[in-house]
Amino acid sequence: FATEGQKKALSLYRLFRDQGSTAQPVALNGVWGFRGKTGARTNQNGKRVPEKGAIPDLDRITWDGRRVFIVFDTNAGTDPMVAAARNELALELTRRGALVLFVDLQPEDGVNGIDDFLGKHGPEAALKLLANARPFDPSEKLAKLPYTDAGNERAFEILYGESFRYNFTTHQWLEWSDIIWEPDVLNHVDRAMLAVAERRIEATVKVPEEQRRKAIAAAFKLQNVKGRK
Repeated sequence: FATEGQKKALSLYRLFRDQGSTAQPVALNGVWGFRGKTGARTNQNGKRVPEKGAIPDLDRITWDGRRVFIVFDTNAGTDPMVAAARNELALELTRRGALVLFVDLQPEDGVNGIDDFLGKHGPEAALKLLANARPFDPSEKLAKLPYTDAGNERAFEILYGESFRYNFTTHQWLEWSDIIWEPDVLNHVDRAMLAVAERRIEATVKVPEEQRRKAIAAAFKLQNVKGRK
């Protein structure tokens, strides 16, 4: 159970302890606390800039096959930045093999986080809330991206940003080999772009009907060679 801050994690810890549960709460240092500076790189202008990504602490937990509940505050449903952080955390954990679920706290007087909810409604209501968590669907975020070239680029970054990089100096794609970045001589990036097209097409079911035809046409653009250049 991932939540914001120590107080909320401790409230969940007490809930699970009293229930005899082995569920483990994890306290993030804010909604973006799972990301931080991971190193430095040289950008296309030759300037050294910080490189950000998932913090090494995440490697201390085996995520593959684990169910993970993200329990952010009530503003996850109203604040775009909090919602974005929740989506990004869910995507990061999904890539690591976790089954991610969202616990949606509804806005109400006196309730901001799960600790407030427990204090106001008690453990029985809190357990019911957690039991009603909904599975995270990555296509939700893909559907909300604009169906434009820029939106397709962002979709590629979400799905394959950890696997490919473009070298503007040599004008070639690089692929991560789990050890180093190597030239993508087998053109795996093109196959990845086709996969992005398929995922974006699938996600159009979540687009309003009046926009769906245009969205599908934009997604199909990635399926032809010219559209992927």
